[in-house]
Amino acid sequence: MSRIDPCSDVREFFCERLQDAFEAQQTTTSKDTEAYLLNLLTGTAFADPETLDCPLVSLLEKAHQADGPTRVIHFQRLGDAALMLYGFFSDSIASRGVDESYVLTMGGTGYGSASMLMRRERTSRALNRAEVYRELSERFAELGSVVADVRDQTTRTERDVVRVYERWARTRSPRLARRLSRLGLFPTAPAHPSPEN
Repeated sequence: MSRIDPCSDVREFFCERLQDAFEAQQTTTSKDTEAYLLNLLTGTAFADPETLDCPLVSLLEKAHQADGPTRVIHFQRLGDAALMLYGFFSDSIASRGVDESYVLTMGGTGYGSASMLMRRERTSRALNRAEVYRELSERFAELGSVVADVRDQTTRTERDVVRVYERWARTRSPRLARRLSRLGLFPTAPAHPSPEN
């Protein structure tokens, strides 16, 4: 049976989990990048939820075809979609048959391109945003892991626990092993791989 935790403020809910995730990952980021991640998690930065359903290559194509400020927005959406896919919806990567390195590359490309384009504007606001995109691009896997940790903190049902274990069995991720141990499970790798694998 699933447990529902009442929360009057979604932003506060994700802020607490994001802080816990940074602590668990033993990493930090700039305040602006942290605020961007919080906005992404609460949905205020990810204004177009249909973007998640769009193939990443289609988002990249739209970005390359766009002009002016719209181009930055499309590259940002590519980065956002890849980050949410990699961090928050990682189960769908495997079920779609998509290679994780592809998602990492597309996300880094999206944010890196948005950063480069924003630097051309030379206003303090644009340069600040360019720095956030640069950090997201260069630390994509690490910050995606932070987002995944936020997701793991919301695990509540037995089915969710099984999914975490299945992801750990596929990846042997230390982050997932820590999550399972916090749930009272201590995964170990088999001494000898089974002939079926």
